[in-house]
Amino acid sequence: MTPRTKSARQAADVKNLVESIFAAAADEVFEDGMESGFSRHLAELIRSYGEEAVDAIAQIVLNGSPNENACSEALRWLGFIDHPATQDGRRRLLEKALSSRSAAIRDSAGLGLSYLDDPRAIAHLKRAIARERTEWVRRNLTMVLQQLEAKEKCPDS
Repeated sequence: MTPRTKSARQAADVKNLVESIFAAAADEVFEDGMESGFSRHLAELIRSYGEEAVDAIAQIVLNGSPNENACSEALRWLGFIDHPATQDGRRRLLEKALSSRSAAIRDSAGLGLSYLDDPRAIAHLKRAIARERTEWVRRNLTMVLQQLEAKEKCPDS
């Protein structure tokens, strides 16, 4: 087996794992700020497979999964997970999710960005706020923007 074939096979395996944890989450009830079986599996996959796991999660979240609750939960936890090697990829996924058709997904992406606490998302947040039509989402995104702008001014705080 060539390295390329092995890599493609691993990516397919990771995609299947991610799809299975999203499927299993269909009946799970999520509570804000509380760890769940789904969030533990998600963190474990990211720590084990890095960017391949983030890419597989992105495919599900950005392609309009029917399980909006699991997608929202995933976005919140993507910001919360401590895994520096995937921070850029997780941030990019959260930024892309700010353009979702779903207000809940956009709001969860904002919350994920607040947990990630990375000022590099400021420009994306400004664009998302400018086009946001749902008042409560715009309010929440504005609070995240203010948090990141304050961090940018005082990075050690």
